Amino acid sequence: MPADPAGHDPEDGERDANGNVDCEVIGFVPSGQGLPAVYVSGDNASIRTVAEISGRVPGIDAAVLHAGAARVPAKFDGRPLSPDSRRAAAAAVVLGAEIVVPVHYDGWAHLSEGLPEIEPAFHEAGLSSLPRVVPHGTGCRWPTEHIDLILGRRPDDVRAIADAAHRAPVDVLDITEQDRFQIIAEHDADHVIALGAGLGFERTDGVVMIQVFTRPERSAEGRRRLYRTVAKPLEALGIAGEDIFGSFMENGRGPVLRLRSRPVRTG
Repeated sequence: MPADPAGHDPEDGERDANGNVDCEVIGFVPSGQGLPAVYVSGDNASIRTVAEISGRVPGIDAAVLHAGAARVPAKFDGRPLSPDSRRAAAAAVVLGAEIVVPVHYDGWAHLSEGLPEIEPAFHEAGLSSLPRVVPHGTGCRWPTEHIDLILGRRPDDVRAIADAAHRAPVDVLDITEQDRFQIIAEHDADHVIALGAGLGFERTDGVVMIQVFTRPERSAEGRRRLYRTVAKPLEALGIAGEDIFGSFMENGRGPVLRLRSRPVRTG
């Protein structure tokens, strides 16, 4: 994972031989083929740096932005060493990310701004829908969905399947339409083995395999409801219940629960 530049200081601060003002800090943009690009700012206070990264890595899906307006009275006339709330909102505009997770805004005495300043700043910028605030020590509901298909579908059909698969987390997990992270892979038919598990039916080349990864929080019945919710719109697209295979995977505790490996009656 390559590091990205960051500046923990005002733009006009005096720089050392390595180009740093207060101290050396870095950010990251972890990404990969078929994966969302996520910008992690680190203690970067420079909008100029954010613009450079946005130009180099277009299409950032989500941003984890340090905020808090860290101030030390003895340094730089008490000016912020990390972004204040308005600069965090400006960084979100420059990046164009659909999801922003503000962090680094409490827990330290030198942080001068918190959520009471961050939320109004995003509201004033017309970005109230972007911030996702999670209390300390809790997980996030935003699931990742892996969708595996056999080659041969039209692009519009693939998108319709992805849209249908996302409806279930929106309806059952109480997330928003924008909390969408899907990885879609198409395979040669001989690279997908999906048998009937001894239940008396055979799957076809129209099989759709969906894995939902999220935090531990659902009962077995809740997970079954998740499957039923995704099965109905898929069947409306002409995909037989026998060809819908789903699994719900928790990223903290408990085993993988296979969700109904048999036909589902939704009518």
